[in-house]
Amino acid sequence: MHPGDLYAVVGDAEDDRSIAHYVAGRGFEAKMLPCPGMTGSWLASDGVRLFMSQRFEKRILELDPATGDIKREIPVRREITGLTMRDGAFYMLTTESREIDDYRLIRLDADDASPVERELARIPFVGGRGLAHDGAAFWTSLRSVATLVSFTFAQRTPLVSTRSVF
Repeated sequence: MHPGDLYAVVGDAEDDRSIAHYVAGRGFEAKMLPCPGMTGSWLASDGVRLFMSQRFEKRILELDPATGDIKREIPVRREITGLTMRDGAFYMLTTESREIDDYRLIRLDADDASPVERELARIPFVGGRGLAHDGAAFWTSLRSVATLVSFTFAQRTPLVSTRSVF
């Protein structure tokens, strides 16, 4: 991985998933890396390592960014609907399943050999997809209503405060 490189999960007509690699100043690499099992949801990086979540397999995979080979597998208890990294930790937007509208923000230390999930907040909105952090707030998309939402949470408060931006 190099500064300015971008990675994205893309699907084809059959929804088989691959990872596209964009190199700053050159564009997209011709070869895409197939996702393990042809499935993948969200990517996260600490600038050195590349991680991918697999929602229905309930896991985070550390991938070799050159080959796509799995270097490490981290099982999680819930389906991941958004993933980002910050300060050496994963932050995940999660749900029990498609049928249950119980979304939570979970934190895991990326460097622990056996990371422990720590629930940070219950999310009062349904259907968040993707997760990012801008240094002050988390962001997700609510695709059912075509809007982006930023949110923060207080350590002692189980619910988050939200503001819609679109």
